[in-house]
Amino acid sequence: MQRAMPRRLLIPLVMWMITTTSALGSSMSNKKIGISLLLVLVAIAMLGWRLMERQSSNEGKSHQDVSYNAEPRFSLQPGWYPEGTKLAIALSGDERMKGKLVYTLDGAEPTAAATAYDKPIVLDRTVLVRAKLFYEDGTAGPETAGFFGIGAKPALPVAVVLANLDRLSEETIPARFQWFDPEGALAYESGAGMELFGGESRLQPQQSLELKAKKKYGGKSFAYRFFDQRERKAYNSIILRNGGQDFPLTHMRDSLSSLIAEPILEDVQAYRPVAVYLNNRYWGIYDLREKLDEQLLADRHGLETKSIDLLESDGEAKAGGDKAFKLLLEELRDARSSSPPDIRKLESMIDTDNLFDYMIVEAYIGNTDWPDHNIRYWRSDQHDGKWRWLLYDADLGFGKADEPTLNRLLSPALASHPSVELFQTLLQDAGMRERFLKRFGTLLNGPLSTETVTAAIDRARAALEPEMERHQERWGGTVSGWHAETDKLVSFAAKRPAELTKQVRQQFRLSDAEMNAYGLK
Repeated sequence: MQRAMPRRLLIPLVMWMITTTSALGSSMSNKKIGISLLLVLVAIAMLGWRLMERQSSNEGKSHQDVSYNAEPRFSLQPGWYPEGTKLAIALSGDERMKGKLVYTLDGAEPTAAATAYDKPIVLDRTVLVRAKLFYEDGTAGPETAGFFGIGAKPALPVAVVLANLDRLSEETIPARFQWFDPEGALAYESGAGMELFGGESRLQPQQSLELKAKKKYGGKSFAYRFFDQRERKAYNSIILRNGGQDFPLTHMRDSLSSLIAEPILEDVQAYRPVAVYLNNRYWGIYDLREKLDEQLLADRHGLETKSIDLLESDGEAKAGGDKAFKLLLEELRDARSSSPPDIRKLESMIDTDNLFDYMIVEAYIGNTDWPDHNIRYWRSDQHDGKWRWLLYDADLGFGKADEPTLNRLLSPALASHPSVELFQTLLQDAGMRERFLKRFGTLLNGPLSTETVTAAIDRARAALEPEMERHQERWGGTVSGWHAETDKLVSFAAKRPAELTKQVRQQFRLSDAEMNAYGLK
């Protein structure tokens, strides 16, 4: 193909033309010839310039038209298929600039050196397919990823997380997750940032994970209704929890605590058991949980997140600030300066019914990692400005039925913690003490009765059991061992009300008649 004259030759040519015509026109006899030749050469130069400009324009236009948008398409929807099923990969978009279509099956990012696609893939094992087109100039097109399970799907909904796990322990890493509903259909997928979640639970072989919605990874929220019992349809973060320190035992103590607290406390984290794959590897049962943060509270109560003060432990701010809490502590000191304490101002600053319910639930489950840890509370000026307490991280509950939780809660040793000091101060008021004891009896005969809690244990165990054998095989346990541990929960539920009743009688020095009046038999 002919090419136009390069720019670097055009200026020397013009100079040569001027020199030549000057020499020819030095005599009158050659003057007409020189002028004619000059005109011819100028015409040739102009034509070359036009051709050069046209070629440059066409090359630029051709380069701009290539959009590198050839996106691989799978012949099958991600999901579960019989062994031997064939998966084809086709291309869509602008294919004028040809390239090499490559793929991986283990969740690894495809590079130009990955396996070239030349025929349908036979699905003989569970794979996570990632496919990408590399153009001739080395540019990579968009990637398509899909999880394809072989055989029967897990008995639970499935979350598949696609990520490079090498740096997970160090930082937030980019990830992508696909959500499959109970029928096995791909219902939602999104980019996310992923990081490890929790404290002591990080020491377990199966670690808890947090998926964060951020614009740089995908969208600002996960727009899906993950929990049937919640109307919420957008999440800035979701938790895949490993059961905490209960991981090797029942894998349900924390979630069970939420289930029994649901009819008692207002702001309980939603729970749903799921099976998880990290890339193409089965990773066992996880608790899908809402993150207990200011966004959850804002969504539940129709508030702005910036209006919420969320604190934990002895006053550490997780969101908002601690100014209002410091004012509460000042009022607490003033109240305790009189005998009995003047609690009227305190009542205007806290939701006393919520505090009593919260303390009774924690006392019932016998949480041994509380109240010096794992205690959170919040308020908002857009609500009523009162402090309320939140149940979370209860994987060290449901241990010994005779755990002396109420005795510890009312002891001077724990009064250094503000929430405990506030609770103990309220109980010094006769009217408040009467309300607390009546509520204790009501809950022990209702939501915390042996029958109600045993039923909750049975539901939680039934939800996990179909998937538990596979989970135990993955992490080196046995189903019989799991059954033995969950039987301990049933024993706890049978004995706990009577043990708590003993503690109430001892701490408040109640007669038989008073115990009967409060329903504490």
